[in-house]
Amino acid sequence: MAGNLGEEWNAENLTHVGDEWSDRASLQQVIEEFITPWISASSVVAEIGVGGGRVAVNILSMCSELHCFDISSEMLKRARQAIAAVKLDSEVLVQYHELSTSILPADFSDKLDFVYSFDCLPHCDLHTIHAYLKEFMRVLKPGGNAMIHTSNITSPGGFSRFSRQKEASVQGFCWVSP
Repeated sequence: MAGNLGEEWNAENLTHVGDEWSDRASLQQVIEEFITPWISASSVVAEIGVGGGRVAVNILSMCSELHCFDISSEMLKRARQAIAAVKLDSEVLVQYHELSTSILPADFSDKLDFVYSFDCLPHCDLHTIHAYLKEFMRVLKPGGNAMIHTSNITSPGGFSRFSRQKEASVQGFCWVSP
């Protein structure tokens, strides 16, 4: 499953995998309102479902350590390429972790100042989402914060994207009901 990226994720007109989900201005607005206020130059941060690194490249210069998690080795490869292209004024430790389950490494307990997942969870079933939410609580330091961003069928283009999707897939929505 994770190896099948789909045609739109291989599109040459995308700067990063995931750019097909929103416009650049909307992405920047979410980063500025919901990520930037919670991290600092000394923060240890993790992204669950880093994909092609489109969010990671935007916050890389704002933290001291960034952990990129994904179930797909191909996505981690793309994230690594995108992050390597970023020119930084200071050294940021970046580590890449391929997951085989929704359980993060044991040594991450109480390690993170901030953990986020951006448009990853719409690709997951309800039990997997629940497992990741429990992991967020375990890996955050006391006083740490988390942000979860999900796609929305009512957003511009959301229903159009959904209506083109014939069945749940890694390239589209896997609908769950709260």
